[in-house]
Amino acid sequence: GKIVLNISPNAVRSLVIGDDVLGFDARFSGREMALAVPIPAVRAIFARETQEGMTFPEESVEKSPADKSKADPTSSNVSHLKIIK
Repeated sequence: GKIVLNISPNAVRSLVIGDDVLGFDARFSGREMALAVPIPAVRAIFARETQEGMTFPEESVEKSPADKSKADPTSSNVSHLKIIK
């Protein structure tokens, strides 16, 4: 369920890293596509030039309690999901 993307200046065009979205244009199988990745879905950023980077916790994608209650008013704070490695 994870994809690693090379978004170096040589691999993409129109790279924009904003507060909410990481966006760029890239070619996949010869077809140009515009991608927009929500920042909460980004798990890591790594710079090949400096060999430095950072990772982000997966919990950052979790919905807020207000969002959970809107989706299902009977839901509790206990998640039914489990991590499978």
